[in-house]
Amino acid sequence: MKIRMHLAWYFIAIVLLGLTACDQLKTEENFAMSVFVHGEAGRDVIPLKRDGILTVDLGTEKKSFALNEQGEARITEIPQSLHDKQVKVTLAAAGYELLDPSGIIKLSPENVYLAVRMITLPISGQVQDTKGNIISGAKVSVGQYATQTDENGWYMLKLPRNLPEKDQSLEVSIAGYKPYKIPVLMEEAPQTLILQREK
Repeated sequence: MKIRMHLAWYFIAIVLLGLTACDQLKTEENFAMSVFVHGEAGRDVIPLKRDGILTVDLGTEKKSFALNEQGEARITEIPQSLHDKQVKVTLAAAGYELLDPSGIIKLSPENVYLAVRMITLPISGQVQDTKGNIISGAKVSVGQYATQTDENGWYMLKLPRNLPEKDQSLEVSIAGYKPYKIPVLMEEAPQTLILQREK
């Protein structure tokens, strides 16, 4: 009888130890999550897919993950102890930056969406004729980016920092004047552009 009793307690102890070990294993499991990078307007993936690296600061270490075709960075092997913790992420992608510079996300198995925008540099100036008269309504363009001069002859364009070399010319056109073309100067100081009348 005593032997049976001892065996029963021994069996119960083994079961309890096994359950405790299983609980510990569960709490020590890692998890994964997806972070999707998208444009400002919505969840449309912008052209930086497969051309960006997302770095996550886990406190003790920083891990980097490449974006795939869908603009997704799959973050793996996150310790369970970091579940629901808010961490900072940074993006390295030519010509793009996080819309929210704080870059804070919550670690969980749920998908996270991060808005990004193109890094732009404004260029501005005034269009005049050879006599110093302002020219309003002139088309000012750099590649696919275009605007018109206002009633005071002023223009402003926001251009991507990584403007393709083939698009690095500023062009001005308006009826009655010769077309005007110069290399783009990425500088903050406004430029005065002088157009000559057609003969």
